[in-house]
Amino acid sequence: MDAAGAAPAVHGVADYLARINFLLLAFNLVPALPLDGGGALHAWLWRRQGNQHAATLSAAAAGRAFAFVLIGIGLLGLFTGDGAGSIWIAFIGWFLLQAAQSEAGGATTRHVLGGHRVSEAMAWTPVTVPADLVVADFVDRGFPPPATAPTR
Repeated sequence: MDAAGAAPAVHGVADYLARINFLLLAFNLVPALPLDGGGALHAWLWRRQGNQHAATLSAAAAGRAFAFVLIGIGLLGLFTGDGAGSIWIAFIGWFLLQAAQSEAGGATTRHVLGGHRVSEAMAWTPVTVPADLVVADFVDRGFPPPATAPTR
């Protein structure tokens, strides 16, 4: 027991958890999307550039670069005999790469489709079939020809 009245094992566990949480905090503050630091970078770039789409693409590029660094570190460690920890680093990098690409793709989709109305892409007369039609008959006959959309 020490001055706080806790056993040394309790202090050991608390110390371990504090260190792990500090590392997680530092990792999440890396300025690369989709990490929290990437969100801060995105906000700063958006303010500086005045363009949300460009800021998202730039922050996502930083995320991809950081992901490739992690993948490289993981593969290097794997080939130098570092073991399972290196595989985890590479997988984290791969996950971040996928997430950064998803952020960039979502931003591009929002940018391209922004300002368009659903009515511009929808079918005014949807294809319907009778409710009592057997699925096998529907597959054999195929879809009925689509009707033309009314002109506006």
